[in-house]
Order: sequence, then structure tokens, then C-alpha cells
Amino acid sequence: MPEVFYISRTASSFKLTYCRIPNEAGRSLPERDPDKGKRFDNVRRARTSFLDIGQCNHWEYMATFTSGCSDPSRDIRATPKWFNNWNSHHSASIRYLMVFERGEIGNRLHSHILLDNVPDNFVQPYSPSQYARLPYNLKRLYSLYKTDTGTRLAFCPWWRFGWSTLVPVDSSPKVVSYMTKYMTKQNIEFTTSFGGHSYFCSKGLLRPEKRKIPADIVGAMYSRVPAGSWSTSFKDENGNNLTSCTILDRDKIGPILWEYYSNIYDSLQ
Repeated sequence: MPEVFYISRTASSFKLTYCRIPNEAGRSLPERDPDKGKRFDNVRRARTSFLDIGQCNHWEYMATFTSGCSDPSRDIRATPKWFNNWNSHHSASIRYLMVFERGEIGNRLHSHILLDNVPDNFVQPYSPSQYARLPYNLKRLYSLYKTDTGTRLAFCPWWRFGWSTLVPVDSSPKVVSYMTKYMTKQNIEFTTSFGGHSYFCSKGLLRPEKRKIPADIVGAMYSRVPAGSWSTSFKDENGNNLTSCTILDRDKIGPILWEYYSNIYDSLQ
């Protein structure tokens, strides 16, 4: 099958992407369940798009907002609207990238969110006296982020519809990739059926400009990728790679490699 390689750039990283094109001209592929294939493609596209946006932007917090509503479908559109309204009422500009998960207990809706440009009054660290009232899972998080002077685990005092947790993050590619674990077929189908989108994001988020890499320089570019660079891949139902991406952080690859990939990227205009 034909293979295509792309490079995209943000202010702090390069992304190298590999894609296989399944529909080769003049070749008939084995028959498959069209609905099953479509569902799989939808999940892959949603995850790839989420990764692209997430890795193009800086994030301060990874958060979970839980709703106690008995009808979680109502909150899929209400939660992004709540953030937009909060921004309007407080002259703020919180940026968010959000996915939803249906909880196993009580069918509650969990909003998993990357947040940036968060005002100080939007978050409040958990105090020791509040610890006793936390559910088990939050107590586990509390212990992970506990310090000598308190905890880095915080909550949003403005959110009064259920639990909320906010954890400071370093905006690394691993943080964005971790969020995609919630983008299962079931969660995406549920979110799309009631919200019209597989994920939600605020206005003004950066998106990468993707440029095709000529086949004759692909090998040289990948040969200079430092060992230990972050990468991920998506496979089809037979275990074959469909897409993969490698992230090169500016602060990790050094100025010489950054200039090397910058020159290639600029030459592909």
C-alpha cells in the first residue's frame, strides 16, 4: 500500500507523521463490514485530530469534571457552554480541549479536559480537612501529588455539579497522548450522538500546518530522530500500522537538530 510522510511544526515541536493509504488504485481490498470499518476510521481520525491540536498548544492543567446529573447526555453540550459562560462572566480566556467518558458507577459523565490560561481564582488546592470527604480515587490522586506543604491536586470551587480535580502538567506530548485513552469507540459514539462532536475545544487554539515530505529524504530525516523521542501509532484490526507520529520537542533535540528540521520544513512551502 502507498505510504505518505508529513512534517508539521509548532512553536515548540516538530511532528513527523506516517500514513498508509489503503485504497490503492486498481486494487480491490477484501470485503469487510462497512459500518465496522467506518466506526474504526472515525475513532482513528478523532484521536489523530485531538493529538494534533493538543500538541500544538500549551497546557497548564489536566482536569476531570464529574457531573451528578442522572441524564449525562444533557451535559455534553452544557459543560463546554459552562466554560464559555465562565469566561464571559469573569472576563477570562480559559482555553480547553475536552473529551467525555461515561462512568461505570452511576452512569455519571466525566469531562476530561486540558486547560490553559487559567486564572488563580478558578482553582483551589484541596486542604487536609477536605481530604476525608474525597472519594477513593481522589484520595489516591491526593497522595500522588502530596507535598511537604500541602498538595498540588486542586479543584474548581465554581463547579457545583459534582467533583472536580485539576493537576498541574508540563504540557508534554505524553500528557496529550494520555487523554486519548478516553477516546474509545463507545465514548466517541455516545459523545457524537448527543453533542455532534467527538471532542470539544475552545476557539483560537493553534493547529499545525502539515507539509508532505518527498520520498527521497524520508530516510535521512527519520535517521536523525534522537533515541527516546516520544512516538505513538494506531493500528488496524489486524495489527498493521495505519498511522504513526513522532514528536520532537525543541527543548530536547537541541538547536542543531531544530535548525535542520526547520530548514527542511521551510523548503517544503
